[in-house]
This record gives sequence, structure tokens and C-alpha cells, in this order.
Amino acid sequence: MALNQNALFNQGTERNQLISLERAEELRKRIADYLEAKDDIPTGSTAADKYEFQKRKISALLGASEDDWQDWRWQFRNRINPTFPSKTPNSPCSLDPSK
Repeated sequence: MALNQNALFNQGTERNQLISLERAEELRKRIADYLEAKDDIPTGSTAADKYEFQKRKISALLGASEDDWQDWRWQFRNRINPTFPSKTPNSPCSLDPSK
């Protein structure tokens, strides 16, 4: 009787393994488009590099220090607003005709 129980257990284990492998293949097919595109998707490190570059560029343009950059009030005063002229007098976007 113990032999029959082991045989049934092994059959159940093999059946579960087969189900798992079939499910894994199904899921692999569902993400095939992602697997093809994944190398072209920016990662955190490339996004961080881009963020740092933009931060340096904007800080230099506006003459901002790191403390300015971390200050939400400074960021609010120096936000980019495409519908209204800049309030920053020395901004390259200023509409002051004397500049």
C-alpha cells in the first residue's frame, strides 16, 4: 500500500510540474513584446543621469544653488509656465523689452 501512495504522490508531483511549465510558457508568450523592447526601456540609472543633467542645466540657467533646488518655494517661484511670461527679471523668457 505504501508503494501505491508513493506512485500516486509522484504522479501528482509530475502533474503539478507539468501544469507549472505550461503556465510559465503561457506567461512568457504574454510578455513577448516586453522581452523584445526591454533593452530600449530607460532604467532608473539612465533616468537618474538624465535628471541630473537637466537639473544642472536649469540650475545654471537660473543661477540656482543646491539649496535653491531643494527649496519648494524657490521651485515654485521659478517654475516654467508656458501660458504666462516669466516673473524672473533676468530670465531668457522675460518679455521685458529693455532686456
